Amino acid sequence: MEVEPAVSEEKLAHARVTFIESCLGRGERFREYNQLVAQIQRGGFQWFRALAQTVSLIRPTHTSLSKAILAFDWAKGDNDSRRACSELLINLASVHPHFLIPIFTILVRHLNQRVYKIAEKDSDPKCRRMSLEAKEGTEEESEKDVDSKEVAAMHEVLHQTISTILLLRPTAGTLLLPILIKRFPHRSSFVEQRLYVKNLLRITEYAPHLREEILLLIVERLVSLDASSNYRLYALHTQTDEKIAGKSEDGKRLATGSMF
Repeated sequence: MEVEPAVSEEKLAHARVTFIESCLGRGERFREYNQLVAQIQRGGFQWFRALAQTVSLIRPTHTSLSKAILAFDWAKGDNDSRRACSELLINLASVHPHFLIPIFTILVRHLNQRVYKIAEKDSDPKCRRMSLEAKEGTEEESEKDVDSKEVAAMHEVLHQTISTILLLRPTAGTLLLPILIKRFPHRSSFVEQRLYVKNLLRITEYAPHLREEILLLIVERLVSLDASSNYRLYALHTQTDEKIAGKSEDGKRLATGSMF
C-alpha cells in the first residue's frame, strides 16, 4: 500500500524535529549535533522549519549552529528557504533577545544586495555548487536588476521579517537604527545607494517611530555624497588643468629650444 505524500512528509517533518531536539539536548560534542550543523549549512527549508519549532532549546553555547543559521545566503536562496529562514529568525528573536543584533545585522546587510541566479548551463550538481561559491560578477552568475521581481521578492521577505520582529519587540528599534546607519553605503555605486534608500523608506512605513531618524539619515548622507562628488569633480578638474598647463609649458620650451 502506497503512503500518501502528505502523510509521508508529515512523518518526515516530525522526525526532523525529534532529531533536532535530541541533538540540542546533547550538546556540541556529539556527532549528531555536527550532522545538524552540516545540514543547516547545506540549506533546505524543511530543516529551517523544523528548527523554528525548537528554538527554545538553542543555547548561547550552540555557536556553530548559530553561525550556520545566520550564514544563510538570502541573495542565492529560493523563496521557500527565505520564508522558512524568516520564520526561524523571528522565533529566535522572540525567544532569545541576545540574537536581535546579529539578526538585524544580517537582514540589513542583505537589504543592500541583489539576487544572483545560477547559470542554467550548469546542469551538473557539482558545477552548480561551484557556481554558488563563485565570486559575484563572474561569468558563473548573472546579476539581477535591482528593480526585478526576484530582487523585490527577496526584499519583501526581509522586510516582513524585520517588521514582525519589531512588532513582537517594539523596543528593538533602538538596536536596529545604529545598524541602518552603519550599513549605509558610502563609496558604492549610485545603484546600490538608491537600492538602500528605497529600502530605508520602506522601513519607515512599518516603523513610524524610526521615521524621523531614518529621513534625517538619508538627507545627511545624500548631502555628504553630493559634497564628496563635488570635491572629486573639483580635484579631477584641477589635475586636468595641471596636466594641460604642463603640456603647454613643455610645448613652449620645445618651441624656444630651451628643453635641454
